[in-house]
Parts: sequence; C-alpha cells; structure tokens
Amino acid sequence: CLDYYNKNNPLCPDFHKNRIITTLKQDGGWADEDSHIKGKKTKSHVTDAIIKEIGDMKVGESIEELNKRKNELQILLRKASDNSISYPKEVKTIEIDPNFETLIVNLLSIIIEEPVMTAREKLILEEIEKGNQSYIEKARIDFTKEETKYCPYCYQPVTDHYKHGLINSINKVLNKDVDEHKNQLKSIPFPHITLDLSYLQSLDSELSSEAFKCMEICNVLIREYQELVLQKEGNIYTPIVIEANGLIKEIDNLNFILQELEEKRIEFNEASKKKKSIINDLTYINKAIAHIQTAQLYKDLNKQEKAQTALQKRLNDNKNLLCHEKEKLTELLHRKSNIGLAINR
Repeated sequence: CLDYYNKNNPLCPDFHKNRIITTLKQDGGWADEDSHIKGKKTKSHVTDAIIKEIGDMKVGESIEELNKRKNELQILLRKASDNSISYPKEVKTIEIDPNFETLIVNLLSIIIEEPVMTAREKLILEEIEKGNQSYIEKARIDFTKEETKYCPYCYQPVTDHYKHGLINSINKVLNKDVDEHKNQLKSIPFPHITLDLSYLQSLDSELSSEAFKCMEICNVLIREYQELVLQKEGNIYTPIVIEANGLIKEIDNLNFILQELEEKRIEFNEASKKKKSIINDLTYINKAIAHIQTAQLYKDLNKQEKAQTALQKRLNDNKNLLCHEKEKLTELLHRKSNIGLAINR
C-alpha cells in the first residue's frame, strides 16, 4: 500500500489530483476564469468539492462550441456591466409594398395612343420624343399668361389667336391621358432609406456594416427606378420596357439584418437586467471547459482511488486476520502454560 500513498508515484490518487489542480490553476484555466467572471482579484480556490463537481459533469458540447458561447457571453457581460452604454432606440424595418416593382415596371411600359395631329402638333410630339417635353410644358405655361405679348423664345409679337391655337395644340398632344399618366408616375411611393446605424457599431459592428452596405445597394436601385420614371415623364409617349432590378429582394435582405440588430439590441437591454444570469451561464461554461480539459486525469484519479480503496481493504482484512490469529495463539500459549503448571504439580 505504501506506493498508493506516495504522491510522486502514479499509483497514488493524489498524484493525479495534483495534476488536476495544476491544470485548473494554470493561467487561463478554471480558477483564473472563475475569478474574472465573479470580479475577484485573486484566483478561485480549487477544492476537493470543485474537483468532484467538474469531474462528474455531463457535457455534450465540444470545447470549440463552449468557447464560442463563452466569448459571446463575456462580451455581453462587459457591456451589461458598463452603465454608460445603452440602446433605447428601436431598430425599425423598411415598409414597402411587395408589388412595388411590378407597379413601376407596368407604369413605365404603358403606351399612350397618339391623337390625330396637325403638322404643328406633330412637331410638338417630335420635340417630346426627343426628350424636350419639359420645354413644351413650359411653353404652355408661358403662352397661357395674358401678359405674354411677345414670344419668350424668339421675341416676335404674338396675338391672342395664335396663343390660343398653340395652347390647344399642346393640350391635344399633352392631353388628359398624358396628364393622368404623369400623375401616376409622380405618385409612385418611393421609399426613403436613410437609416442612422452608427450608434449600433458598439453593439455589433459586423451586422451594422452589413446593413449599411445593403442600404446603399437599395438606394442605388431606387435611384435607377427614379431616373427611369423621370425619363418616362419627359418622353411620355415612349414606353420603357424593363425587368425588375431586384429592389424588393435587397430590401428583404436589409430588413432581415435590421431584425437581427433589433433582436441583439433587445437581448443586450435584457442582459443588463439579467447580469446575474449571464454570470451563472459563464460559470457553468467555465466548469464544462475544465471538465473536458481534465476528463482523462479525473478518470485516472477515480481508477487509482478504487485501486487504493480495494488494496487498503485487503490490508485491513489481513490486519484483522493477523490480530485474530495472534489472539488465538496467545490463548493457546496461555492454555499450554496452565497445563505445564498442572503437570509440574
């Protein structure tokens, strides 16, 4: 049994216990991490109870998974402990009609029938088709004014009869259907995506940057549609046939990221209220990691403890048997001495 009580002998349980203690006490080990989690200045004590608790744990996660969870919770704990950080502002998603792109594509492709025109009206239409519709519309405004006695473009005198004829020609080209179509184009509800996500950088810089990039892509696609709408407004008789550019899909992607940020914001705010719960989770994870690190050492400890106990039992049994035999021998010697005394007499 002596080998089983020699701490320098691998047969001794204390040999393996000391190895466990060394592992738990090393820099970055259980004792170090436990003190950081609980805000203590010195390493936590490694007791027999701690060794048994860590050794008897049932851990289903890998050490990589545990470390990932630990890192996330440590970040959350640091933020929860910092009263200067707060995220009271809700992260809102972008609201848009799922049929928005279909509406634009259909409006741009509308064909307005050209009316039967005079030579002058055809010239007006030609100017519109060249992209000078705004020029024609301005002329209509100018010649509608009573005080206009001279052409503002060529400075020749114009009569009321000429003005009325010109206005009628313009109105015939830019008729009710044209005005109605222009109003439809002007009333397209383009979304305004101007989100300030800078305050969320400290919450999750990666997600915030991803949301910003996605927002820029959405704004580029919106501008593409706006430019096409302006082009159609300036040349109302020429249809623009295009495919949807994927704006709705990009807005859905942006909304997905914004929802993730909102969930993290809520989680952080809740975490500030549940600091104790985070500490408990980190304490468990720290022990689980220590369990994986010392699992084989703990098995060796248990094995040698059982072997030591079994051998000690054999020793005690033999001691008891030896004691019993000595008592029997003493009794026999006593009886012999009594017999010898009787014979001598």
